[in-house]
Amino acid sequence: MNVIEKAIVLIIAIAVMYIAPTLLKAESQDQITQSVVYQDTSNFVDTVCTEGKITQTEYLKFINELDTTGLLYDIKITVGHQTVVPVYKDDGTVCSTESVDMFSYTDEILESVFQTDGIYTLSKGDSISVTVANRDLTLAQRLTIYGLGVADYGTKILVKSGGVVRDESF
Repeated sequence: MNVIEKAIVLIIAIAVMYIAPTLLKAESQDQITQSVVYQDTSNFVDTVCTEGKITQTEYLKFINELDTTGLLYDIKITVGHQTVVPVYKDDGTVCSTESVDMFSYTDEILESVFQTDGIYTLSKGDSISVTVANRDLTLAQRLTIYGLGVADYGTKILVKSGGVVRDESF
């Protein structure tokens, strides 16, 4: 081996010795972040299911807890309500009723929480589903993209949690 080959091998060895542990540490950090986001989301859903409402205070607390991870998130909330509607005959008389699922989504829920009265009320038996996904790149994704040159732009942190509203405190 001549001097140039030895220099190239040395540079590659140093790069691998630096990048590999750093990438492993970043992956570990992403796993910890995933756990924190899962715990925060589960706590929020459990509170909503227990209290039967989404309050401005609880939602902002949830957002602040997610902010501690240092990432930006897309949060989607879906609430399912069962509604009983009448079934009419051709002559306009009610012949029976049927149960229909109606859904409220993030925009409608947050409008009620922030613009109306500060509370979005649910009923016993309503279902709630919350999905949280990272919007920006995690450290491991950035290291993979910039350090290794591999495209990794997908969602790394993805948490889904849901439940049914119980009749406990309302």
